Amino acid sequence: MDLFSKLLQTKHFEFSAKCDKKSLTGWNGHGHGTVIVQQNDNIITFKEDGSFKLDSYTKFLSISNEYIWQKINTNRISLSHARFGYSNLVKLFDLIRIDDNLW
Repeated sequence: MDLFSKLLQTKHFEFSAKCDKKSLTGWNGHGHGTVIVQQNDNIITFKEDGSFKLDSYTKFLSISNEYIWQKINTNRISLSHARFGYSNLVKLFDLIRIDDNLW
């Protein structure tokens, strides 16, 4: 499976957040939104816009993120967050191919 090419098909995101009991933030809730995908050679950018609702709050909060997927080689894809801009990316993790259907 060509995972890098599959990323181009992404249109939406959805997630649930659950904090540990020791968390000081209490960011328990659910989020969802849309993804605009752009590709430039071996880099795919996800621009996410959506909303997040805390379990303890009635209103939705606007959220946005930018993630950068970089194809290092056919067996490694790296994910970074543009939290501090494109010149100062925060690396999150690498996906490494184990076999054709397992990363």
